[in-house]
Amino acid sequence: MASGVCHQLGTIAVAALSVCATCSASGSLLLASLQHTERGGSRTTTSERTTVFGFTNDIELGELHPTPRVLLFEDVVFGPDDVGTAFTSNAENESDFITFETLITDGKDSALSLASRLLDGGGFGIGTNESQIHPTEGMQYHVDQFGPDLIGYDVEYVELEFLLWNLSPSSDPLFVYHDITISILIYGQLIPEPSVSFLLVCAGMLALHARWASY
Repeated sequence: MASGVCHQLGTIAVAALSVCATCSASGSLLLASLQHTERGGSRTTTSERTTVFGFTNDIELGELHPTPRVLLFEDVVFGPDDVGTAFTSNAENESDFITFETLITDGKDSALSLASRLLDGGGFGIGTNESQIHPTEGMQYHVDQFGPDLIGYDVEYVELEFLLWNLSPSSDPLFVYHDITISILIYGQLIPEPSVSFLLVCAGMLALHARWASY
């Protein structure tokens, strides 16, 4: 009898693992996005640009939640020929990504910042609290929120892409305007709560275990 019950327990356990495997195999969701257009200028038409996105403790809006300086894409340099190319940051290629994910899913209303600069010219920086992100400011959430940030979600990777890089002359023949549009896309998964079927499986396993123990 004991061996039969153990076999039933093993069958139920395998079924539960199969359900979990199916859940984890689904595709990533677009959790949030930011698109920003800016004009800069330099003395050349081939100027390269650096762009960083993340948390910095020198830009804090609203309630203060001290955070470490965690910026993604610090080692990436773009040029006009990179328009349309997406650069990805994840736990495998950036040592700070795990800390970034922790901060953007901790339920605290911290400040996110986006900064970009031409290597031989000017730059810009913008920042806003996570709870104040909305489409009119260029960034929006694409999923239901359970707090001021992405708490309840597993952030898997972030993409940075230049959608536009136009050059135009200025009144100074030696000075060129660089009009750029930057896109940030944050992807991940909803952290699932235990489903009713999974809870029923667990209840069944406990009942079988109790029945086996009574013999």
